Amino acid sequence: MNISEYLNNHTIVKIGQALSDDVCAEVIVDDPIQLIAVVRENNCYIHSIGWWDRVELLTGSPIGFGGPLDPRCPNEYFFSETHLSKKFDFRLQDKEYIRYFNQIKCEYNLYSLVPSFKIKRYSQKDNVEGES
Repeated sequence: MNISEYLNNHTIVKIGQALSDDVCAEVIVDDPIQLIAVVRENNCYIHSIGWWDRVELLTGSPIGFGGPLDPRCPNEYFFSETHLSKKFDFRLQDKEYIRYFNQIKCEYNLYSLVPSFKIKRYSQKDNVEGES
């Protein structure tokens, strides 16, 4: 599946502006595990994963800072940005992303955390940096 098509059909929230080598600056999707496979199939990689706490508007998040409304239920929920994030090397295997998901979900199981992804295209620069 084409990554642009996937993002058009599965994006919940797009955050920020993409730079020239970014596919997207930050995106929350409805199926993070499927996104990993689509990213790999499209000669791209996940540069970083951030975490957002999906919370009720009236209560807020004890670990978050505020953020965009959840467009699926904008009168009740929003995504609150947390301090949790991690950058990744372009050579990382899919299982490592999934291991990271499971680690965060386990450590913060009292919260409704959802991942956001910054996606980049592989470039010649990545290959040169990877060889050193």
